[in-house]
Amino acid sequence: MIVSRDARYLTFPKGGYPDAALPSSFREWRRRAELEHAQLYPAAAFKVSQWMDQNDGVFGVRVALKALAEGEVINFN
Repeated sequence: MIVSRDARYLTFPKGGYPDAALPSSFREWRRRAELEHAQLYPAAAFKVSQWMDQNDGVFGVRVALKALAEGEVINFN
């Protein structure tokens, strides 16, 4: 969503989605995405954009992906 710059998911309400509890497993994502698509994906994009703002944007993403590839555990919260 961030890379595609899809405005459907990147136009956040004032205050964002501070209380959105995102799924923590692939199975839960699949189940909830079918039911909550309109709320889940924008909430996820909002959290990712917040994380990027706090972690050097695209550079931070590259650092995180490299660390994950090397087996590190990263807390994205």
